[in-house]
Amino acid sequence: MTRGIGVFLYLPPGLRGLEIRGQGLVRHALTTSVALAREGSQPIVVVVPREFHGEVQSAVASMSPHSSLDLTVVAPREISPATRVHRALGHVRNRGHVRHGDGERAGGETGNLHDTQPGTVTRRGFTGWLRALTPRFATLSRMHSAIGTLLEREGVRHLARTANRCDVDVWWCPSTLFGGIDLLREPKVSTFADYSPAEFPSMIRDDPRLAARGIEMQRAIRASTTVVCLSEHVRDRHLAVLSPDALARTVVIPPGPPTRGAYRDVGDIAGPPLTIPAYAAVASLRPSSRAAEADWWHFPVITAPTQNRQYKNLTNLVIAVRILNADRGLRVRLVLTAQPSALGLGEFVEAEGCAPFVEFLTNLPEDALDSVLADSSLGITPSLFEGSLPFTLHESVSVGTPCLMADIPVTRVAGATDPRFLSLTLFDPHDPAAMADKIQWALSASSELLACQRAFLHDRQLEFGWPPTAARYLEAFDAARRKPRKVPA
Repeated sequence: MTRGIGVFLYLPPGLRGLEIRGQGLVRHALTTSVALAREGSQPIVVVVPREFHGEVQSAVASMSPHSSLDLTVVAPREISPATRVHRALGHVRNRGHVRHGDGERAGGETGNLHDTQPGTVTRRGFTGWLRALTPRFATLSRMHSAIGTLLEREGVRHLARTANRCDVDVWWCPSTLFGGIDLLREPKVSTFADYSPAEFPSMIRDDPRLAARGIEMQRAIRASTTVVCLSEHVRDRHLAVLSPDALARTVVIPPGPPTRGAYRDVGDIAGPPLTIPAYAAVASLRPSSRAAEADWWHFPVITAPTQNRQYKNLTNLVIAVRILNADRGLRVRLVLTAQPSALGLGEFVEAEGCAPFVEFLTNLPEDALDSVLADSSLGITPSLFEGSLPFTLHESVSVGTPCLMADIPVTRVAGATDPRFLSLTLFDPHDPAAMADKIQWALSASSELLACQRAFLHDRQLEFGWPPTAARYLEAFDAARRKPRKVPA
């Protein structure tokens, strides 16, 4: 007889005080947990660090306000001593801003909370000062970073001791980067979202920490009874490079549609209309922003809700917007939620002469991002790589805004059943002029594009909505239970 399903959700200290539901990977973990509780007959136990207990409980409640679920959020009785030391050292990492900041949906893995931009001061407190002062302190900075890693590992052990006392017979680890998978006694199902250096090897040259991250992921994959990939592309191009021996115990489960906890229940395509105009939402957060003025939104606005990585292709998007404004006489605005310091994006915008019509709105909470998308003319994802169908499509369409996406393997496969959707939605991400052509067309045919995308997402719900997604996970859990157990030493 089966017992419960455990969700091991280690959240690093750097997320304290942030809206954890806004983290792409954390949100996926919690919405999947709610879907499992709704669709299955087994109790769900979500194990989180003590300091996040209240926030996770509130997030889960907001994701299912009209249902009574057999879902319990469990935490150790006390904050880990290692975590206390971690904070005392000023080693809280600048990972994962509230929404679409640097470190959310990161390059190492979709929603990777551990990622940072190369060449920037990435830690608050002592380490940040060391990096900012002079290269002669680089060795001391690395030592301090190593101490932080050891303390974080002890924090994971602290959480695993609580987890191993829970009445569950299978664990789901929503990320191979959360750590602690190898410390759990029962069978483990872990989700491997992606490893972008497998797609872009030069990323390791630019940021050697990605190689160490790959080793961490390999350890988690080895400890997993079953590995879940979010797409065939990630399985065949990323997992096959990182851990080819795991392919035989891998299943592909695309993520369910993203949900906006403040506005709609898990599983809904669209929620109630938003009542806060974008300019008002921005004014409450960034009163000095140009986007805080109502007049700024009288022109077409394109919003790209993502952080900046080498493969996010935001520079080509900026060039496309310059073409639309400078060469074609259109007065188009562009909202970027990436940090302007990320990979010199702000400097690039200035160099292209695009500063007058590009606005950086970083660290947006969910409700503010919804308002921005709802008042935008287009959402857009110009990325050269994604691990699954970009969340921006669902997020934009759910608030009544059409979305354009790059023509890359994962988007073409996801839309293969609807050639018209592909024709209207995708563009060549390598050609800024072609991108500008597509944007110009979409601005003139937004109703046609939105209707097509709504129909596509409605049909997609039948196969990739939350009920079938939860059913696939439940099948993976049952299969993991039947396999020989790997008991940690």
